[in-house]
Amino acid sequence: MQNATIYVNDAGNATLNTSHINNGSSDACGISTMTLSKTQFNCSDLPGSSQTVTLTLKDVNNNTSSCNAQVTTKDNLAPTAVCQNTTVTLSNGSVTVYGANLAANSFDNCSVWSYSPVAKVYTAIGVYNLVITVKDWSNNAATCTSVVTVSAPFGGDGDNRDENALPTVGADLTLYPNPSSGDATLVFQLPTADDFSVRVFDMTGRLVFSHEGIAVAGENSLPIRLNGIAAGVYLLDFQSENRKAQKRLVVQH
Repeated sequence: MQNATIYVNDAGNATLNTSHINNGSSDACGISTMTLSKTQFNCSDLPGSSQTVTLTLKDVNNNTSSCNAQVTTKDNLAPTAVCQNTTVTLSNGSVTVYGANLAANSFDNCSVWSYSPVAKVYTAIGVYNLVITVKDWSNNAATCTSVVTVSAPFGGDGDNRDENALPTVGADLTLYPNPSSGDATLVFQLPTADDFSVRVFDMTGRLVFSHEGIAVAGENSLPIRLNGIAAGVYLLDFQSENRKAQKRLVVQH
């Protein structure tokens, strides 16, 4: 018996073979079969500790023997970082862009876990290259660059506002209680039925909550459950096909 480490592939799966943990098993008359208690692993096996897998041997006379090995699942494949360019407009002298929005199309064999920087504030008109780092559960990282064009306020000199930019939902988005102990309710309104997504990130860009659904026209509510989460400030990101908004959620214990 020997312990083993296996790696998930680009589809997020890994297969354990008897050769991974068999370490010279033998029998005087010959071994007829070797079986494992578990052979298939995937991304859900990554966050935890090693798992016990039993190797069972049977000889030609149907005598059996077994032993245990510790199997660790790892991921060494970096995400694919995909950034989009954006044009934003100064409001009261500043504008904020969010890494999770600009790199939302990034993907990984398991899942993208964090985006850095979480937010970037611009205070001057210009064109900027914003490098965004995305990481997966195993801390594998990749980067991409978003070109951020900051324009003057609407109606001001030099305005080149992107007409395709998503409008914010503004006052139609309510999060309460805030501060909270970790549980809150998000209330939002949409003019028509639409798909939507809600993601909550900590200030390092780590994803701590994710939900996708279909909203009805009018008022909708969604419970946000962050049980056991550390006290601090979190960023809630809401997006539908035509709308987006961010809210800060303060968790206090």
